[in-house]
Amino acid sequence: MARQRGQQEGGEQGKEAAEALLGGTSIAAQGLDLIPHFCRFVGPKTLEINGQTVTADRIVVNTGCKPMIPGIEGLADTPFMTSTDILRRRDRTNKLVVLGGGFIACELAHWQAAAGVEVTQMVRSKIVKHCDEEIRDEFIKMYTKHITVMEHTVPSKVTFSEDTKLFSLTMPSGEVMECDGLLVATGVVPATKGLGVETAGLETNRQGYIVADKYFRTNVEGVYSVGDINGQALFRHAANYQQASVMAQFASGVSWANADKECPALGLDRALNPCPAAVFSYPTIAYAGLNERDITVPYVKHVQWFKNTGKAAALLPETGFVKLLVSTETKAIIGIHLIGQ
Repeated sequence: MARQRGQQEGGEQGKEAAEALLGGTSIAAQGLDLIPHFCRFVGPKTLEINGQTVTADRIVVNTGCKPMIPGIEGLADTPFMTSTDILRRRDRTNKLVVLGGGFIACELAHWQAAAGVEVTQMVRSKIVKHCDEEIRDEFIKMYTKHITVMEHTVPSKVTFSEDTKLFSLTMPSGEVMECDGLLVATGVVPATKGLGVETAGLETNRQGYIVADKYFRTNVEGVYSVGDINGQALFRHAANYQQASVMAQFASGVSWANADKECPALGLDRALNPCPAAVFSYPTIAYAGLNERDITVPYVKHVQWFKNTGKAAALLPETGFVKLLVSTETKAIIGIHLIGQ
């Protein structure tokens, strides 16, 4: 029921957010139409929205992703939380188990731990596994002072008692762990269910993302795919950048067919590559470019600890360093990684 209410409220919240971005003026005053309903493609460049057929010369698909729910026995029958649910929750749990070890899982686990919740995090493989190894090692050393991390651990069964209001997580070993809050943050999947991408003729990859090129064009003329739905960079700032890039193409009169020629000529050929990223946890991580393990060219590295800088005498940081990876052939920085507080 909570998820159903969230969906019903979503249209009104979307309208309020859109009007806030427009400086407080109404959507109608800007000459825009907002139709707060689910839509689906019923043909190439043809949408059905609340029984209404809508066509356009240009369509931008920016439906994003939704939480991926693992197929753990019994999980679907329990009142677990997703990243959306926990942000809307008005009360606080006492003991929270977080399933997942990615950026979202770590950010939300840290937030709850900082609020005084006892947090245990279960990770199928390794926590923040996409980060550089030296960064990851330092992260774990500091992060686990406040959060219990169980790597290579996934419950085989989950139940919930309406009497005690407790979750019971059964481990493969037979051990049972109880908690009063369960957050599932095990990744995301593209939000294409019911969208009718096949009907629209849109190409998707094996994971279901709508394929787009560097100018965010799909294989269907006039249709663009931006944000998480194209799978290029699953970050909010990347989605904002891609949306702005497409809007700039429209405002500049760039044609869909000739974007590869017209965008560079107009200075719109600025791909967000490498895409910077951050983990807003404790400690905080930021990076751009390659991890050391992924470099295939000759390189040198330098690690500078923050404690060895002048400002550290005032801040007395517990941790933190910057790591630079530089190509010896081109002298270019091919990777930069930071961790700190």
